[in-house]
Amino acid sequence: MKRSQFKATIYLISFTVLLTVGIQVYRNIQNYNLNKQRFINDVQVALDIAVESYSAEQAKNDIFFLFGNEFEGNGNPSITINGSNTSDSLKFKAFAYSGQTEVKIDTLPKRVFGTKHWISKQLSDSNKLPSVGAVQSIKVFANGDSSALGSRFEALTTKIALSLVRDSIDFNTLSKYMDKELGRKQINIEFAFVQLKKDAALHQSAAFDKSELPLSIISKSTYLPKDQQLQLSFSNASAIILKRGLADLLISLLISVAVIGSLLYLYRIINEQKALAEIKNDLISNITHEFKTPIATVNSALEGIANFNQQNDQEKTAKYIDISIGQLKKLNLMVEKLLETATLESESLEIRKEPINLSQILHTLLEKYKMVAGAKEIIFHEDSQDVIIEADPFHIENAISNLIDNAIKYGGNRIEISLAHSNGKAQVVVNDNGGFIEKSQKERVFDKFYRIPTGNQHDVKGFGIGLYYTKKIIEKHGGSIQLVLKPQLTSFEVAF
Repeated sequence: MKRSQFKATIYLISFTVLLTVGIQVYRNIQNYNLNKQRFINDVQVALDIAVESYSAEQAKNDIFFLFGNEFEGNGNPSITINGSNTSDSLKFKAFAYSGQTEVKIDTLPKRVFGTKHWISKQLSDSNKLPSVGAVQSIKVFANGDSSALGSRFEALTTKIALSLVRDSIDFNTLSKYMDKELGRKQINIEFAFVQLKKDAALHQSAAFDKSELPLSIISKSTYLPKDQQLQLSFSNASAIILKRGLADLLISLLISVAVIGSLLYLYRIINEQKALAEIKNDLISNITHEFKTPIATVNSALEGIANFNQQNDQEKTAKYIDISIGQLKKLNLMVEKLLETATLESESLEIRKEPINLSQILHTLLEKYKMVAGAKEIIFHEDSQDVIIEADPFHIENAISNLIDNAIKYGGNRIEISLAHSNGKAQVVVNDNGGFIEKSQKERVFDKFYRIPTGNQHDVKGFGIGLYYTKKIIEKHGGSIQLVLKPQLTSFEVAF
């Protein structure tokens, strides 16, 4: 994948992630507002039902009174309502009697009218007495023959229905009905009532801070006094609102996680493929150089035999043949390494375990590498000369050899190898004072064909399979290997 294509893919993935998150956030905000409105509507319904229940309960006490008829001193018949301790308004609701009858309303509170008033009305089905102020007694009388009116008036008293329309609200009683309705809807909120008249507050159930009860609604009940409103202020129950939309929220979260997770996984795969492509190109370049040199050498030797050995010099011919054989062996070794790498992932690689002495193997390797180490110092420490393990001697020697070879090629000037044995465990440690491996490459150095990037130039040729081979062989023997990085120190620790 080209660099421009890779960048375009990253931008597309990033845009898709942001778009997904944005859409889900917008959708959740919309759902929250919708559930909030439903919550407010539920409170509105609860308030209206509570007001109606409250009004119905009050009507039971206000509509029935005890009547008695009597005659005034002038002989006129009258009916008087006594014992009304209310300070609310009075209405005539229906009449069954019509005639020239006057209604006298007295003892009116001065706070309402200031003076006593007389109101005369024709009592008929179509002409009813309107609401009046606070009433303590009502007297009804008629002009004419009192004896003739008496029986008619007595009949009238049985057919008059009266009801009170209260100007004040008992907030304590109303709160009980409100709590009951909210409980039925499983709503638990703080609230307060405010009685309004022409947008001015008359009474309220309790003092409250608007920041604590930010939401408010107006009762739509028709049972409230004329020109008055009942406002309910209540808390914003975010927990209840979120609980109502919990299913949608979880689905939205699941969709977001699935989409973002898939895109991130896709990015990871693309990034790995890009890295593999770079490793492949690097491997092809290394193989080309590694194979080209011995092939060119063999070709030159054969040309020398064919074209520059006309005297048939046996010594020269043998020399060219030895050079060719050496280069062919080198080619064969490289091919075998590549084939072994292919078999490491499968079960086809045979591990033939037998008792081996790690100390002897390490001494053999030390003698070999001291001859090629040049100016680099190799130091060996061991706490026992008899460290016996069950392993394949060929593969274990190659695995440890790769660690020492890497330390010499890529490490510092001082290389330390140690062998220890304790608690039935054998440990081999290869240190060097190079410290050239970065922490970001710590895990990748064991990947197949991976080589630490040094630009387009590699001073030391290789295929990037040495540490991969070592790790796989040690793991197939039931051991472990780890890379420890410290300032000016690179350490490979192997345990069996």
